[in-house]
Amino acid sequence: LPQVGAPTLSERVGWFVGRSSIRLRRAIAMLPSPTGALFQWRMDVQVRRRKVDEIFEGMDKEGATVLAYLNISADGGFSRLRRLWSPTRFWVAIFKVVMTILNVRRILLFDVRTARRVGDDPRDEMYLTETICDYLFGIRVSAPVAIAGFELLCVAGMLLQALVCTLTIIQRRSACRRWTGVAAIVLEILPELSCFSAMRLMQNIVPGKLSPDLMGHILRVRRLSAEGNYKKATWKTIWFVMSRLFILIFGIDAFLFKFRACAKHAIHTSSFSDFVVCFLFLNQMLGVVHLKRFTVDRLAIFVFGGEDGIVDKAEGRLLLAWWAKLTQQIWLTHKPLRGLCIYITFSDMDMQSILLSE
Repeated sequence: LPQVGAPTLSERVGWFVGRSSIRLRRAIAMLPSPTGALFQWRMDVQVRRRKVDEIFEGMDKEGATVLAYLNISADGGFSRLRRLWSPTRFWVAIFKVVMTILNVRRILLFDVRTARRVGDDPRDEMYLTETICDYLFGIRVSAPVAIAGFELLCVAGMLLQALVCTLTIIQRRSACRRWTGVAAIVLEILPELSCFSAMRLMQNIVPGKLSPDLMGHILRVRRLSAEGNYKKATWKTIWFVMSRLFILIFGIDAFLFKFRACAKHAIHTSSFSDFVVCFLFLNQMLGVVHLKRFTVDRLAIFVFGGEDGIVDKAEGRLLLAWWAKLTQQIWLTHKPLRGLCIYITFSDMDMQSILLSE
């Protein structure tokens, strides 16, 4: 017989639901209310503004030291290399290697196929290069074939440069030359191949890069004019203007060529390979301005270029030796596998973390 006063199944279920609802209400009550969160946010904003005002007023004092906490590592940052490794670098390095292989494969297959169609490409597609050459010089030029040939030459040049660097490493010449070859392969050539296309030319006319290039050109021309070398200054100015004009025209045609080739796969998407083609086109578009290389170069100019922002011959030799030594020390500190992952994923944040100290 059941015991007197024993709870039934329905009573137990009701008790459990009641206890759960009480705990849920307590948890919700412990959460910050929207009004309280807004009040705390306003308080944080006011504190930050007050502190910024205090710092601003302190800058007006005579002998104020604004960046006294900032120092550049005198040893080149080689004693702080252990902080570079993190497990996520391994997966990022694998992704970048795969992207490099896919991008190079896409360029070789598509451009070789395009270059074979000399003379039988459709004439219903307009390109600025064809129009200008036909109007000014009376020359019939196939823009797709020219763009494909340009890409093939650039990829072949980078692969040849990688081969020369590899031979330099194998021949066991001076340690500096060997590690310079390693740095050229893993820090320049491989990142360049991961998102290279003919559209990369347009990085030289992007305002964020064109502006510092123009200021540097003006400064160099002023130096040449002060030295009395007006002929060289004139030729440099003509080359600067004409090269940017050519890059603009050829870069627009390269974009149209790539976009039209990708549109065929985007409109009639029927397989996974079509998605891969569209993704590689997006990768090339995002790589028009290689932010990693651009930011690393700007940081290197900031550290090694001095107050004029121009790396002269002596500073360039120091920078080249620093890259070689950095590559060697990363290899010795982290061993081959981790060192290779750090090479492939090295960025301006890594450079800043080892060169600057607070």
